[in-house]
Amino acid sequence: MPLDGQIRVNRSGAWHTSEADRRDRTMLESCTVESFTRHLGERFRVYAGQDEPFEIELIQASGLGRESTDSTSGHGSRSAFSLLFRGPAGILLPQRIYRLEHAEMGTFDLFLVPVGPDQSGQRYEAIFT
Repeated sequence: MPLDGQIRVNRSGAWHTSEADRRDRTMLESCTVESFTRHLGERFRVYAGQDEPFEIELIQASGLGRESTDSTSGHGSRSAFSLLFRGPAGILLPQRIYRLEHAEMGTFDLFLVPVGPDQSGQRYEAIFT
């Protein structure tokens, strides 16, 4: 699957994304902590604009104990949660949106924030509200 998830701006300045990007966004809007818990210990491929993608491991999925409602998505409410990934020690990604790919979950964009290294590599967090 080509990873052309670029945001496009038309002449009037309005932005739009491809149909695949809309599907990805809808998939993420319906995700819960349980959607990711079953993938703990699994690897996700990260496309960071480099020649070769690399892998990060999902090491934690935790509920944050508060519910959010998104009136614009039509998906109602869900409990907020966080994901913690571990990547290679030699690579430090800056905070931004990255394209991720997983064998079962597919391809989607996720905002990752570096939260510091541990004994095995660099850790990154994503928060869902």
